[in-house]
Amino acid sequence: HLHCGREINDNGIFPGGAPGLLHRCTDIKGKIQLCAGKALRGILQTNLGITVSHIPLYHLGAYDKARLDNLLDACEAKDYVFTVASGRALLALEELFDGFVDRIAIIAENGALVQYKGEVLFESKLDPKDYLEIADTTLALPTCEGILLSGRRGAYAPNDADPAYLKAMERYYENVMATDLEAVTDDIFKVTAKFQGDTIMERGDYLNTIFEDMTAVTTGFDSMDIILKGVDKGFGLYHLCQE
Repeated sequence: HLHCGREINDNGIFPGGAPGLLHRCTDIKGKIQLCAGKALRGILQTNLGITVSHIPLYHLGAYDKARLDNLLDACEAKDYVFTVASGRALLALEELFDGFVDRIAIIAENGALVQYKGEVLFESKLDPKDYLEIADTTLALPTCEGILLSGRRGAYAPNDADPAYLKAMERYYENVMATDLEAVTDDIFKVTAKFQGDTIMERGDYLNTIFEDMTAVTTGFDSMDIILKGVDKGFGLYHLCQE
């Protein structure tokens, strides 16, 4: 389970990180070093015979592909499925793991889309009327600084979206564009929103109150994903295991 593209705070901690898996990082000369938690190190050592002290990642998602290739060889020898679970879109994860997609499973969109060796096994899409209502309601909140519809072929913001917001989202999404949201024909899996950081918890509580079939989950200090209730990475993993 790799946290892909997650920003770090001043203390070198991933906000919302998974305790016991990847719990701390250190920013050194542009590198981001992820320290594998004790539980994960034990699993790799016991089951795969691999000793891991850290997994080196580089700025904007570059990493040691030769090392990952060796890890996948070890997993495949044990008939284990290497699985990437992330809140990011499938397109972005396929780009990040280019060259390995046909060897791994990907749980994208925080569990709403599950792919194994390039084949989509499960997906949980939002109805247009739902994501348009969520977008309108979220944008109307005073401290909202931008929203994005995360789809299969791209990510879509309103026509009047702040160019700086769109540029920032290009770090995490492919094919980011400003458009008429009502004209979007892509499959949409979630709505992501950015708020002023000190208001995000309050806004999430509000959205969870008015959208009974949805869940707003924070994904950092100032951002949240709004997805179908019950959908999360564990939900995606369950569907992967069913196959």
